[in-house]
Amino acid sequence: MKKTIVMICAALFAVMACQKQPVENPAVQGNTPIKFNLSATHPDAGTKAAIKTGWENGDAIFVFFSGATVPKYLKMTYNGSAWTSQEYNGTEPTVGALSGIGTSGTMRAIYLPFGADATVVADGDNFKFSEGTCSYYLTATQSYTVDNGSISGTFSMALPDGFMLFYYEDASAADNKAALSVSDFIPTAIGSITPFTLAINEISLAEGSVMPGYAYGSGYLFSGVCKASARNVAHAFDLLLSNGLTYTAAKSAATTTINPVAGQQRTINITNMNASGATTWAETTKPQIVDLGLSVKWASRPLGASNGNAYGYYYAWGETAPYHKAAHAQEIGEMSDASKWEDGKSNGYAWASYSFYHNGENPPTVNKYCPTGKTEYWMGGSGTPDNKLVLETANDAAQQSSATIGTGWRMPTSEELNALVATKTNAAYTWRWCDGSGTKQYRGSDVKGLEIKNNATGATLFLPAANTRTGKTFDGVGTNGFYWSSSLYEDKPHRAYYYYFSKLSSDISASVKDDRPRCDGCSICPVR
Repeated sequence: MKKTIVMICAALFAVMACQKQPVENPAVQGNTPIKFNLSATHPDAGTKAAIKTGWENGDAIFVFFSGATVPKYLKMTYNGSAWTSQEYNGTEPTVGALSGIGTSGTMRAIYLPFGADATVVADGDNFKFSEGTCSYYLTATQSYTVDNGSISGTFSMALPDGFMLFYYEDASAADNKAALSVSDFIPTAIGSITPFTLAINEISLAEGSVMPGYAYGSGYLFSGVCKASARNVAHAFDLLLSNGLTYTAAKSAATTTINPVAGQQRTINITNMNASGATTWAETTKPQIVDLGLSVKWASRPLGASNGNAYGYYYAWGETAPYHKAAHAQEIGEMSDASKWEDGKSNGYAWASYSFYHNGENPPTVNKYCPTGKTEYWMGGSGTPDNKLVLETANDAAQQSSATIGTGWRMPTSEELNALVATKTNAAYTWRWCDGSGTKQYRGSDVKGLEIKNNATGATLFLPAANTRTGKTFDGVGTNGFYWSSSLYEDKPHRAYYYYFSKLSSDISASVKDDRPRCDGCSICPVR
C-alpha cells in the first residue's frame, strides 16, 4: 500500500511539474499582512464613447493573484475619490488572506458593472463569482512585487474585444424588466478564473439570445459580443419591456453598422433608433431566444402571447390554430356563445372539434398519428395505423406560426421537456414561482408562472401558468401550466405527452405526463 501511494504521489508531482505554473515564491517574511496601494483607470474616462465615463462611488474591482490559493482574492472599492482594499477568503473579509502570495507574480483585475455585491467562491480548482451575470466586464493584468510589505500599481482597465454596449432611455428602468436581442450578438458571462495563469473562462450563449437589461442612470444598459464575421454590418434589434400583463415589444431592422473596437461605437443609444429614422419602435410578435444551456433554445413567450395577453393561446395537439377567438382566450366560465369560437369549433376543446378524431368514445379513435400495434384506436378499429409518432411539420403549431414568430421554431419533444424537468434537481439552476406581486414578479409583471434560471449566466425562462381548456369551460389562469410536446403517447395514442407544473404549498411540482386527451387546449412554448 505504501509503495502504491508513493508511486501515485510521484506521478502527480510529474504531472504538476509539466504544467506551466509559475515557480512558487517564498511567502512574505512572517506572513504579515500586505499593504495594497492599488488604483485603476477607466477606459472611457473623459470621452463620450460610452454611457459610463469614469468610476463611481461603490464600484468594485476584484483582484486575483498568481500566488493565491482558491478562493482568496482582493476587493477594491471606489469611495468617490480613491480606492480602498479588503482581502477576502471566499465570502469572508480576512485580514492577511493574501500574505502567502509570494514576493512577486502576476495579478488580474476584473470589474463587473453590476457585481459590486458579488463574492468569489471555489468552483473545483477555479475561482468563480457567486452569481453569473451576462454583461460586459473590464479587465487588466500586470506584474506585482512585494516591496517593503506593500504592493502598488495602477490597472489600465480595458473592454475585451468584441463587446458592445446598448443604452435605452427609460426613467422607470429597473433590473430584470427589460431584455434585448441583437442579431449576431452573443450574451457572455465570466464562468471562472483559472488559478496561477489567471485566465478568464467565458460562458457564451447562442447568437441572438436575450441580453438582460440592467438599470443604469435613466435607462437600461445591455451588452454582448459581436461575432467577428458580423462587424461593420447592419443588425436587427428586438427589445422587450415588461409592464404588467403586456409585452411591450419592439423590432427594428436597424441600418446602424457596428464596429466594436476600442474608442469606436463603444455604446449605441438605441432609444430612438429604427430603420426609417423614426422615433418609435414597431411592435413585434416574435419571441426572443432563451439559452438555458440545454440541448435546445427556448422561446421567451408561449404561442399567442402579445400585448394584452401574456398567457398566450390554447391549442389541441396537432392543431395549428386555437379553437377560441383571440379576444376570448382566457374568458372564465362556460363559453357557450358560438360567436366566441372559430368556425366549426363551437363545441370547444372536445373530440367533436378535433380535426383528427374519427369516432367512438371508449376509446376514441383517430385518423392520424397512431402506432401500428394499436388498431383499436385507429379509424373505428379497422385498417392499418399510420405509425406516425411525432407531429409532422404541417401539424406543428410552432412551425406553422413562422409568419408571426419567425422561422426555425418548432414544438419540443417529450425528451426535451424531460430535460427541462431535470433542471429542478440540478444545482446549476434555480426554480422560482412568480405570483405576480412584490419581489415575486417576473420582470415586473403580475403574470403568474414558473421561472427557471441558469445560475452561471443568469438566463431565465418564464412559463406562464396558463392552465388548460377542456370543452367550453375555463377555470382561469395562475395555478398550473400545461405545455404540449410534439410526441405521441404510444400506449394510448388518443393522448400525447405534455409538461405539467403546479405551485404546491412549499414547492413546485413538475413532470412530463401522458394522461391528457389530444383534443384538450394546452399552451405551447417553441424551441429551436
